[in-house]
Amino acid sequence: MARASLGSLPPLTTSFHNLRLLSCPYISSPPKRLIFALHVSNTADTMPDRHHPDSSLEIIGGARDSLLSVFKTLQRPYDPFPLIGWNCHIETIFAAFFRSLPDVRFRRECLRTEDGGAVSLDWVSGDDRKFPAEIPVLILLVGDLHCSNWTLISLLRILLTLQPGLTGGSGDTYVRHMLVRARSNGWRVVVFNSRGCGDSPVTTAQFYSASFIEDLRQVVKHVATRYPKAKLYAVGWSLGANILVRYLGQESYSCPLSGAVSLCNPFNLVIADEDFHKGFNVIYDKALANALCKIFKRHSLLFEDMGGEYNIPLAANAKSVREFDDGLTRVSFGFKSVDDYYSNSSSSDSIKHVHIPLLCIQWEAAYCHPKGGKCPYGIQFFSSEVEKEDRVDSRNSETLALFLAGRITTQALESSLAASDPIAPSRGIPREDIKENPNCLLIVTPNGGHLGWVGGVEAPLGAPWTDPVVMEFLEHLERGRSKPFEYSSKSDSVQQSAESLHKLEV
Repeated sequence: MARASLGSLPPLTTSFHNLRLLSCPYISSPPKRLIFALHVSNTADTMPDRHHPDSSLEIIGGARDSLLSVFKTLQRPYDPFPLIGWNCHIETIFAAFFRSLPDVRFRRECLRTEDGGAVSLDWVSGDDRKFPAEIPVLILLVGDLHCSNWTLISLLRILLTLQPGLTGGSGDTYVRHMLVRARSNGWRVVVFNSRGCGDSPVTTAQFYSASFIEDLRQVVKHVATRYPKAKLYAVGWSLGANILVRYLGQESYSCPLSGAVSLCNPFNLVIADEDFHKGFNVIYDKALANALCKIFKRHSLLFEDMGGEYNIPLAANAKSVREFDDGLTRVSFGFKSVDDYYSNSSSSDSIKHVHIPLLCIQWEAAYCHPKGGKCPYGIQFFSSEVEKEDRVDSRNSETLALFLAGRITTQALESSLAASDPIAPSRGIPREDIKENPNCLLIVTPNGGHLGWVGGVEAPLGAPWTDPVVMEFLEHLERGRSKPFEYSSKSDSVQQSAESLHKLEV
């Protein structure tokens, strides 16, 4: 019903996009003094600057000066969809449940890894598939991933590898939208589904983890072997972004990729874990833990005889991601404790070792500026002379009401409501390392939710705001305009005999 009602809404006009509204769902009884404030942007507010990015965006990194001219998208203000983009939880949940799912027909390839495990590669149906005649093919019957037919444009040399987030796969909306955009630009695309995710088979008593990059390493080598003349790129979301950046750092100068993109990367898993158990974030924690438990239970027979430090009952009935990691993940990968696992699996320490072009996009809430300044939504506050509140509970439903009533400062409201990504906290972003690396660029938007970014021309049901930005970056690299970057790619590092990877087709 929700989808139908949303889909039936009339298209928004340009004038509506210029209307900024602050809604207050936390307030059960709005204060009498002020219910909401409106500000209609004039033309000067939204006119793009031809030479500089919009001030609503934070853009830093060693590659900043060489890349700013690439992004036409960044010359316009970040424009979150009204009534959705103002709150990170609303935006996260809306994007997860109501974003449209493009129809794509896949062909699945299951890749046997060197340790006996398996991962699934979903190629868009119709791609040229040239297997060596001597390689055996084993057909596996798995869950049906086929959607309605989708016409492909052409078969070209370019390849884009998409890596979804925790428990994600090729069926996720944000993956499909990026895939469709890349294909429409003439790129060949493959989605990498980790062990157990996206109905990928689990053949050994080991899933994947934030620290384990060997599967990604083998996937990249396999794809490079199949398409030796193609340049390879990668896009990762959430935990997939963390794994991708760790891979880039470990491969360093030998990385076979020509460029990469990291979206909503938690970067510092210790900090992410700390915030994951606070307030509304507990909802996401339980949801992800439930998804992990479902994957585990489908393959529980593989873990029946596991002894030692394994706590199978804890993993099977985990109420949080931390419990699952304590019972299974950290033991599988040889860590002494969950904290040891998180501290040694963070990608924040890998940034300094990245030697290919890397674009990172994160978000950090910025509801208002001090001293009665202008909010990113165009909200104008009518009084800056208000009382100071030393402590504000961010989960207090009356906080916003107190501000609107003039009883707390804009600073206090910012401290209270400017919560960052619920899964990838902004305080974990390695800003200094990104600034010092000539290959890295960081874009921080003032809103976004986790994998939300409900804004831009396709909002609210279409592609996230990030997709055009990502595509501009990748197209720039593919056109060979990345000379300012200091990176190298050793061709011999991607060579691997086909016999060492057993390819199974489904």
